[in-house]
Amino acid sequence: MYQIYADDTLIYDSKFEDYRIAKGVITLEKNKSGSFVFSLYPDHFYYEQFARLKTVITVYKSNKIIFRGRILNETIDFQNNKVLTCEGELGFLQDSIIRPFNFSGTPRDLFIKLIEDHNAQVENFKQFGVGEVTVIADAVDNQIIRENLEYESTYDNLINQLSNILGGYIYITREGNDTRPILNYVKDVDKVSSQMIEFGSNLKDYTKTIKADSVATVIIPLGAQIDDGDSNTEDPRLTIESINDGVDYVYSSTGVAMYGRVCKVVEFDDVTDVWELKRKGEEYLESVVNHTITVELNAIDLHLLDKSIESFNLYDYIQVISDPHNFRALLQCNKQSIDLLKPENDMIVLGHTYTTLTDINRSTAKAVSRINNVSNSVAKVATSLKD
Repeated sequence: MYQIYADDTLIYDSKFEDYRIAKGVITLEKNKSGSFVFSLYPDHFYYEQFARLKTVITVYKSNKIIFRGRILNETIDFQNNKVLTCEGELGFLQDSIIRPFNFSGTPRDLFIKLIEDHNAQVENFKQFGVGEVTVIADAVDNQIIRENLEYESTYDNLINQLSNILGGYIYITREGNDTRPILNYVKDVDKVSSQMIEFGSNLKDYTKTIKADSVATVIIPLGAQIDDGDSNTEDPRLTIESINDGVDYVYSSTGVAMYGRVCKVVEFDDVTDVWELKRKGEEYLESVVNHTITVELNAIDLHLLDKSIESFNLYDYIQVISDPHNFRALLQCNKQSIDLLKPENDMIVLGHTYTTLTDINRSTAKAVSRINNVSNSVAKVATSLKD
């Protein structure tokens, strides 16, 4: 089921006793590099051959890459086992520096520029292809203006100049069995897992946290600065008063009735059109007027028992049904922990913001095709995995 390669050398295979490790846990998280921590016994044939920062570690699950990265740190424990901590391949983007720049163009143009600058500075195994870019800045002309006077890494520029401002997800895909990573930047990932999580089947543990600390019901959207011709004062920002009955804010009557008036100012530096500014303010309001649900689950991945069942993946939307908790929702996988030796310890963290349960059920009905005849109890699944 699982295999680990150090560069081109097989160092672990779950099917063979001679290729053993003491432990191995992968942690994956949205817009982050992820990590893989594993340890080798002192008699392992590859024990002395790892090169920090240079050896590329690749983990396969059913012949599909689920982690690729490099070794950052190593420690020796009391039993002389070597514990290796690996950083995911998004960390390669920390190895290149983007010189100070002024940029004007589309988000895709900037994304491509940053990746090309990175590729020109690093070795082949650290390079990325450019895949799908669906994040847009403005429905009118989709233009952004960026300036960075600092010498920062490619990764920092991707986060600070794109995703922190425009939102969206930066994630890696691959073409077929090719190990070369393809970097994508998308507004949302619309993939829905065909495997669900259900009480009495593969759900082992459940914790739901509801937070309202980020809720806002009144949004004051501010656009780009407008040159007023006075060099001694700061230029004012575009507001929506002129097209919004003389007020500079948008609000949710439902949200105000539920939570009261909770105001927030949001700046959209690239927006120069007042109608677009209002649209973006309303769009932002819709995203923050509802409370946030985070669900932490310990669930058995039934793919480990039946390869015909799709495995859980980071960014997937997963249907969760737990009638004893009165909970049914379609939630996105924000974080995933994979234990190569003890699959029953696998953990996924799901999170979502929604309006009503009706909305969830409607979305779920459209997006999800249930797996039929999945009736094994958790105890039976766990027992089968250990056999």
